[in-house]
Amino acid sequence: DDDDVEVGPPRPPAGDGDDGDDGDGDLVGPPAPPAAKKRKRKSLPFEKTYLDALPCSEMYEKSYMHRDSVTHVSAAGAKSDFIITASRDGFLKFWKKTATTGVEFVKVFRAHLTPV
Repeated sequence: DDDDVEVGPPRPPAGDGDDGDDGDGDLVGPPAPPAAKKRKRKSLPFEKTYLDALPCSEMYEKSYMHRDSVTHVSAAGAKSDFIITASRDGFLKFWKKTATTGVEFVKVFRAHLTPV
């Protein structure tokens, strides 16, 4: 009779589920957390005006660093959160200061085809 001995906790009787489901597709584990609330993004009074005033063309691309030595850095006024950097290879990059990340990339413009 040693073959009839079960090891471990007793199994529940078949068909005795607490949710009435037949067991197909039951999820295992804790439930997923609720979706995170979106935080409202702080914006400057004329931020859209600044962004709309930037030139838009195929000469723009998205890049987070200069490929050559930075030659110029300019802040766009005391009350503005925009910074413009220029590098020796002719690229201008536009940045915006933020409270959360420090500096956020906006756009890049190729001003010269040859080094300055």
